[in-house]
Amino acid sequence: MSKRIAALLPWLLVSPLFVAALFGLFACHAPRSDAAREPAELVYEFERVPAGVRVSASARGAAGDTEWTLPADWAGNDTPDQDLGTVSAEDERGRPLSHGHPAPNVWVVHSERDGLQSVRYTLARNEHLSSTVHTDHYRPIVTPGLFHVLGGRTLLVPSSLPRDRDVRVRLHWRGFDRPGEAVATSFGCGKSELDFFARVDDLQHAVYVAGELVLERREVHGEPVYVAVHGKRWPTSAAAFADVAARIVESERAFFDDWEYPHYLISLVEAGPDARGSQSIGGTGLHDSFAMFVSPGTQLAPTGPDDAGAKRVLHVLAHEMFHHWCGGVITPEAPEELAYWFTEGFTDYFTRRLLHRAGLYRPEDFAEHVNEKLAGYYGSTVREAPAERIRQDFWNAPAVSSLPYQRGDALAIELDWAIRRASGGERTIDDWIRGEFRVARERARPFTRDELFASIAAAAGSETAELVREVAEGGKLLPPRTDWFAPCMTHVTAQSGVFDLGFDFDATRVANVVSGLRAGSAAERAGLREGDRLGGWTVSFGDASRPVKLTVLDGANPRELEFLPCVDPRDVPSFRLVGGADCGPSSGV
Repeated sequence: MSKRIAALLPWLLVSPLFVAALFGLFACHAPRSDAAREPAELVYEFERVPAGVRVSASARGAAGDTEWTLPADWAGNDTPDQDLGTVSAEDERGRPLSHGHPAPNVWVVHSERDGLQSVRYTLARNEHLSSTVHTDHYRPIVTPGLFHVLGGRTLLVPSSLPRDRDVRVRLHWRGFDRPGEAVATSFGCGKSELDFFARVDDLQHAVYVAGELVLERREVHGEPVYVAVHGKRWPTSAAAFADVAARIVESERAFFDDWEYPHYLISLVEAGPDARGSQSIGGTGLHDSFAMFVSPGTQLAPTGPDDAGAKRVLHVLAHEMFHHWCGGVITPEAPEELAYWFTEGFTDYFTRRLLHRAGLYRPEDFAEHVNEKLAGYYGSTVREAPAERIRQDFWNAPAVSSLPYQRGDALAIELDWAIRRASGGERTIDDWIRGEFRVARERARPFTRDELFASIAAAAGSETAELVREVAEGGKLLPPRTDWFAPCMTHVTAQSGVFDLGFDFDATRVANVVSGLRAGSAAERAGLREGDRLGGWTVSFGDASRPVKLTVLDGANPRELEFLPCVDPRDVPSFRLVGGADCGPSSGV
C-alpha cells in the first residue's frame, strides 16, 4: 500500500515449526554525504537506555511556538502518541522549554528566543514483537535484542520545515554496538552516524532498525539491495531469502525499465507467537525500503511446489515493492480509498504476473491465485458495494477491506483482455501501465480518476472504460468471461460464499483443543467434536473456496478431516490449466 500498512490475514499451515540459527554481520554503506559539513536542519539520536530507547529530535526554532508533529492518521492509527511516553523539550543550553500537547499528533514547544530546540521521549520496552495482534508489529518494537520502528509512528518533525525539498538530516545511534549487532535504515546502513538528505515525509515513511541482525547485500543493476533479518527460528537462511528478494527487485525494476535506486532495504522480523502450525505474514512498503513481519518458523524461500508459506512471503514482498510504481509514482488524487481498486487490486494482479515470469510462481500457482481472488470477489457479501462504502469502512470491516483487492484484480483481468482484443494482440495491460508510469513521472502530480478512465478508454475503448467505472465506483458486478485466459486456461464453475470456520479458532489454538464448535456447522458435519485435540491445521482465513484440513489426535490413529468453510454458497468463475497450451502474455498470463 502507498503510505499504509498492508497485512495479509493469518495463514495457518499444518507443517511444524523448525529452528534455524542465523549468525553473521555484513557492513552497509552510508548514504550520500556532501564533503562540506554545513549544519543539519534536523538531527535524530537513538540511544539505548535501561528503560528502552530514548529518542531525541533537534532543529532550529523561531521565538514563539514551534509545532512538532506525527502524521495524524498513519495506517488507520488514530492514537499516534500512544507509544511515545512523556515528551520533554529544552533549548541548546539544556534549559527546559514549556510545551503543550493540543492534539494526539501535535506537541507545541514555546521559546522566548530563536535557536536550537530539542524534544525527547523514551520508547519503553514492550511485548509488541510477540503479540498475536498483527497490527502491534507496526508499532515501535523495543526488546533487549531489537529496536525496530517506522517513522510514521515514531519520529516527530517540526511543521516549520519545508515539505517540497530535501533537508539535511543527521542520525546518531548510541549503544547499538554490541558484538553481532548492526543498524540499518531506509537511508543507509552503518555505525554511529548517518548524514543524508531527505524530504520530511520520507523520514516518517521509513524504517529504522538496530540490534541483533543478519545483514545481507546483493547487487541489482550495480546498486545495493540490503536484507536485515532478525530472528533465530527460520528454516531458511538469510542468504537464501536475500537471493529471492533480489530476484523480485530486479524483475519489477526491469518491468518498468526503472533503475535509479542507490539503496534499498528489506527488514524481516520474526514476529508473533511461536504457535505450532500457525503462520502470519504482513508488511508495508516504505521509502526505498520494505518492512516485513513473519511468524516464527515460516519458510522464506520456496524449496518445492508445496511451499505455500514461502509463496505467501514472496507475494507480500512483491506486492509492496510494486507499490513504488502503482500507488507511488502513479499516485491517485485524494481520497485515495476511492482508487484502491487500482492501487491495490491492480498491484495484486501484477504481483501474480511478475512472480510467474520471474519463475517464482509455477503455472499452477498462477491459476490457484487467480481462482482464489475471483472466488473472494464473486463470493463476497459486499461485492456490489460502491467505492464510497470502501472509503468509509475500509479500516473497520474485513469484507470491505478485501473488496478493492478482489474487485481490482478482476478489473485488471478484464482490462488486459480488452486491450489485447482492441489491439489485435499487439498490446497488453503491461504496455498500458508502463505508459501510465512514464506519464506520471512527467506530470509530477496525482492523477484524477477521470484521467485514469480516459487513459483506459484510449487503450481499450470507451465501452471498457465505462464498464470499469461502473464496477470500480458504482459497485456493478463485473460480468465474468469464459475466455479471459484462453487458450492457457479453460473456464469452469466453482463454489464460494461467506467464510465460516465453524469453531472458535482463537480459543482453540491456545491448547490445540477444539472450543466453541457450532452445531450444524460444516466442521461438525465433517466429524469434528468439541474437545478434540488438534495436531495441525491448514486454514486460508477469509477464503471460503479453499478447504480446511485438520489433523485430529485420536489415540494412536490421527484422523484427517476436510471441509469447505462456507455458508450461503454461490457459483463463482474459476479457471483450469490446459496442458500444452500457450501461457504467454497473449493468453493473459
